[in-house]
Amino acid sequence: MTTFPTLQRIVIASIDGDLTISGWEQPTIQLEADEDIERTHQQGDSLHVSGTEGSVRLSVPHETIIVAKDISGNVTIENVLRVDLKDVSGDSTLHIIHGNANVVDISGDVTLDEIQGNVIVKDVSGAATCTGIEGNVAVSDISAGLRLSTIEGTVSVRDIGAELVIENVNGSVTLGDIGDSVRVSNMAGSVQAQDIGSEGTFNNIQGGVTLTDVGTDISLSEINGPATIKDIGSNATLKSIGGNVTLTDIGEDASVIGVSGNLTMQDIGNDLYVENIDGSVQGSDIGNDLTVKEIRGNVTLHDIGNDLSLTNIAGTIQVSDVGDDAQFAGLRGTIDAHDISGDLQLLADLIPSRARFNVGGDATVTIPDNANLTLAATVNGNIMGRSVASTTQGSHNKRVNLTYGEGAAYLELHVGGDLVLQSNESPRSSNSSSDRDAFDFGPGDMPFDFGTDWDSFGRDFSKKFSKEARKTAEQERKAGEQARKAAEQAARINVRINDREWRLDPERIERIVEQAQRAAAEGVQGALEAVEQALRNIRMSTPSMKPMQPVEPVQPVQPMQPVEPIEHSEENAGSNDVVAQQSSPADGTPATPVDPAQERIAILRMIAEGRITPDEGDLLLEALGS
Repeated sequence: MTTFPTLQRIVIASIDGDLTISGWEQPTIQLEADEDIERTHQQGDSLHVSGTEGSVRLSVPHETIIVAKDISGNVTIENVLRVDLKDVSGDSTLHIIHGNANVVDISGDVTLDEIQGNVIVKDVSGAATCTGIEGNVAVSDISAGLRLSTIEGTVSVRDIGAELVIENVNGSVTLGDIGDSVRVSNMAGSVQAQDIGSEGTFNNIQGGVTLTDVGTDISLSEINGPATIKDIGSNATLKSIGGNVTLTDIGEDASVIGVSGNLTMQDIGNDLYVENIDGSVQGSDIGNDLTVKEIRGNVTLHDIGNDLSLTNIAGTIQVSDVGDDAQFAGLRGTIDAHDISGDLQLLADLIPSRARFNVGGDATVTIPDNANLTLAATVNGNIMGRSVASTTQGSHNKRVNLTYGEGAAYLELHVGGDLVLQSNESPRSSNSSSDRDAFDFGPGDMPFDFGTDWDSFGRDFSKKFSKEARKTAEQERKAGEQARKAAEQAARINVRINDREWRLDPERIERIVEQAQRAAAEGVQGALEAVEQALRNIRMSTPSMKPMQPVEPVQPVQPMQPVEPIEHSEENAGSNDVVAQQSSPADGTPATPVDPAQERIAILRMIAEGRITPDEGDLLLEALGS
């Protein structure tokens, strides 16, 4: 054992055994070695010790600086001022270092604990652990794993061969080239990481997070700042992010729940789920399904590979290029959604706003109770809905215009397939047309109101019918020509009474009237009056009566071909559709007194004698009412 006076610095080299250095309260340096030491000398304020085949132990004052290199065994240093350690073949442990600690080129494991200054750890063949570091930490080239805990300063980590765990850091963290997984939690500052070989987990980060090039999955939660995520090999899961979020180049699925700022997404390999975003949402190039819920800002989406679902969106919506089906509900702003390749399901609970959808497949629209909506649709397939006037089966570019309530919100639909309207209430008004119609107007361009002008249209024709019965044959001929011209314009007409629908054309109406004239002439009392009253009740015009020829002896009348009753469907309709209502003349002129029972008997006799078909009779009886 050799004793030296207090010196500021001790330099130790070429020790074949272990090295142990402990700080003490004595004002002297005590040196003990298992084997002879080749050289020990004092130079200025430093003591140099080198060259021994055994282990060396030193007790030094707490204020001593230790410099050691070329140690073949393990190194343990504690309770000294500062340590510079290099080229150690065994493990290295530093404990209670009052200043900085530099550890370089260690073949074994490294453990640093309670270091009051900065720490540098580099080129370690084993694992490294740093705990209770009051300064900054810089670690690089660690072959095995690294664990950092309770760091007051900043952390910089690079080239870690195995798992990296960092927790409880007050400063910012920068990571790069991590061979395995990364777990980072309880950070007071921001985190920047790139080139992570496996998954990354980041929790309770008070600053922002930037991640680039992660081999498999990443998970972020409780991030109190912005998050930028790019080039993730597999899945990305983000929850409770306090700032803006950017997701780019995600290999598989992505999920983002709870963002205080805006969300931008691009190049998501598979499914994407988004919920509870305070700001706006922008997304493009989504590989598969996209679900978006509870968005308080605007939404802009482009190029969705498969299905799209949007629910409870407060702001405006712009959507284009959806590969398959789309579902929308709880929409509060204006909407422009086009190029939806598949089917559309829409809950039309629109706050007064404007919405437009262009759908390649079918569209199912649910109209809520007490709706306040105007709906204008162009449909290539069939139209089905409660109390909705349909259009001709087989025609294309069918158009339907509906008003619910006051019609404050406006919904425009362009549907490549069928349109199904689901509602508990009937629209206040309904009209439709198609490219086969003589009158072919777009939404907002209808030349007359089907609810009001059809009333006067029907009344005028009813009065004309009564007058023409008393005119000369020439006047009747001219009126007949006018009626035929009107019939050619009107094409064919659908009549719906009590949820049952009949298709009529002018020729069929004219034939019914002719049969009524003939029946009246042949003794069927009230036949002509019954037909006139029925047509007046459904607000239909009646063709001008032709002059009666002398009555020939009555020949048996061959039964007519039956007219199929038309169920209420968008597959069956005429170019102009009429929702029939019973009414009396609105011009103040009293109708001719008739006996309702006699009218019904006359219709039944016309059916029995084969003058009209049973289905035509059903229409007339329904129009006469009970």
